[in-house]
Amino acid sequence: MMGKVLYILTALLMVFQLSAQPQSDEVERIINDIYYQLDEEGKDIPEYEQLYEGLLHYTQQPVNLNHTNRQELQQLYFLSDLQIENILYHIYQYGPLESIYELRLIDGLEDYDIRNLLPFVYVGEHQEQKELFHPKELYYYGKHQLLLRMDKGLETKEGYRFLPEEDEAQFNSNEGYKGDPFYASIRYQYTFKDKLNIGLRMEKDAGEQFWGDYNKGFDSYGGYVQIDKLKWCKRIIIGDFKANFGNGLVMNTDFGFGKSADVLNTTPRSQGIRKTNSTDEYNFFRGVGGSFQWNRWEANVFYSIRRLDADTTGGYIHSIYTTGLHRTDNEYAKRNTVWQQVIGANMLYRQRSWKVGLSMAATLFNKPIIPQPTLYNTNYFSGKHQLTVGTDYQWRIKRFFLFGETALTQQLGWATLNGVKFYPIPELGLVTLQRYYSGKFDSFFAQSFSETSALSNEKGIYIGIEAIPGRFWRIAAYADTYSFPFPKYGINKPSTGFDYLLQAEYTPKTTIKLVSRLKWEEKMTNYTGTQLVVPLDKTSARCQFFYQSGHLSFKTTMEGNLAKKGSDDFTFGYQLAQDITYRNENFPLSGNIRLQMFHADTYDNRIYSYENDVLYAFSIPMLTGSGCRYYINLRYDLFQTLTLWLKMAQTIYADGRETVGTGHEERSGNRKTDFRLLIRYKF
Repeated sequence: MMGKVLYILTALLMVFQLSAQPQSDEVERIINDIYYQLDEEGKDIPEYEQLYEGLLHYTQQPVNLNHTNRQELQQLYFLSDLQIENILYHIYQYGPLESIYELRLIDGLEDYDIRNLLPFVYVGEHQEQKELFHPKELYYYGKHQLLLRMDKGLETKEGYRFLPEEDEAQFNSNEGYKGDPFYASIRYQYTFKDKLNIGLRMEKDAGEQFWGDYNKGFDSYGGYVQIDKLKWCKRIIIGDFKANFGNGLVMNTDFGFGKSADVLNTTPRSQGIRKTNSTDEYNFFRGVGGSFQWNRWEANVFYSIRRLDADTTGGYIHSIYTTGLHRTDNEYAKRNTVWQQVIGANMLYRQRSWKVGLSMAATLFNKPIIPQPTLYNTNYFSGKHQLTVGTDYQWRIKRFFLFGETALTQQLGWATLNGVKFYPIPELGLVTLQRYYSGKFDSFFAQSFSETSALSNEKGIYIGIEAIPGRFWRIAAYADTYSFPFPKYGINKPSTGFDYLLQAEYTPKTTIKLVSRLKWEEKMTNYTGTQLVVPLDKTSARCQFFYQSGHLSFKTTMEGNLAKKGSDDFTFGYQLAQDITYRNENFPLSGNIRLQMFHADTYDNRIYSYENDVLYAFSIPMLTGSGCRYYINLRYDLFQTLTLWLKMAQTIYADGRETVGTGHEERSGNRKTDFRLLIRYKF
């Protein structure tokens, strides 16, 4: 009895602490934790806007734990499969929760997990009556948000320079950027409870023309209307959206965490279709989609038609251009040159302990794709239409979770991913995952667990373990071995590789946290300037210390790495960084600053480090050479409805370089300075 009282008092204290913090701050804290777990080397990086919007939605429309399901809890990415099952089982076995404090009595939920969960859930009546509303409520109770953002670099890039007439023979100014050096975007969002979402966006990248011979107005436009909870129809979307079915072998335009220090979270969680207001100009669908549910059956269907950028010299598609940048004659020539149509569907049947799904994606282009022949792309897709089908499953047997998916393309390329998670006790979790992606498997929208971004020409075995050996400790480790049966980009013959990771977290208090990570990997690569394939070994270590005192929090980062390519000597890299964050709910100004020193002998020693940024933006800059970097990120709440963000970041190189960047992006001098301003108006 005394133990239960202590648990409840602990949970009560956490609720009190969280009530004094803005919801958006808690979302940012959790996302910071998620990004810290990542590999941070440019692969498997979740899209920040989607992640932020998804979590922020549940702060505004929290989950009623007494009236929820597995699919809804899976949207809280920090919950493991076992934790989700234990929450649902506890409610099934003991009845509806009486208060939020009962969370501490559920197996597998530690203090840290509960702290993450509290901003997004509440305990309400077990049976909720269906809400009826009058159309007038859409006007009186809807929430509006307008976001205005502008970015600019301080130093002038070569692409914006107007050279003297005598230099025109050497450099034709018509090959420079056509627009000004400002990035600008406008986004509008409307929400009505958890029933209706409307969004619009307009964007112009730096260097793109706003008004002139090449363009009139913004370079990119988009929007959506999403309606939820219409009796048997779960969701209807018109406009821009993303789709994610099964484990991602057929369809995943969202994200999956892949290999990270969150070792048990290895595959994407099926989310069906959902809106997107992201400024990403490539990775989304545009059309109409719907989610429907009948008892244990669920169906997701959509149709998308949109124009893509591509190199279509000669009347066929050489390559698809994914950056969305239209700044030069060459980039403008690729703009909106191809029509793409996609039909996607997923049928899912659920039982309490298992589910099975069937997915399909059919893609049609108005011009054939014929990639330039190279050693590594002989099995790439060619033609005008592609069909991919697959089936996925998940089955729980006591403390075992079996999952997997197998997919097949019309070119008879196939892929399969299968795994099992085992939780012998709540404090210990293990996962084993096998994958095989044949060389002929080349599906446009496949994204799941892999060593590279392409799910093709790869096979491997992954083993992960997470343990909580004590109240304050969390240990995570994984080992992954893989091979590429055929040559790949940058590797001119079949190759193998492996990587291992070990991370330990020590959290004696909610205000103190120490995280240490060690990683070792070996992969094959072409030796610089030759066709010779040699091993590339890299070992890295990182230590971070978090401390909070009142309104101030501190994060100290120390990281180092060693790399060796073939018979070359070892090269090394390091970073030292100090972050200071200030937040006070009674004061309108908050923000964070960082001072960072870095050194990287070669590209193989490059440093990645996640940075705080303005709302709906994120930065993971890549640093090479030697120097320092600092940034100041401020937020000021002028009124309850008006908020300003301002970020200034500068990198100063101390390795003797006289320019930064290459080509049109080259800047004179040894520094790079960027400004970012965001204004949010809520009404």
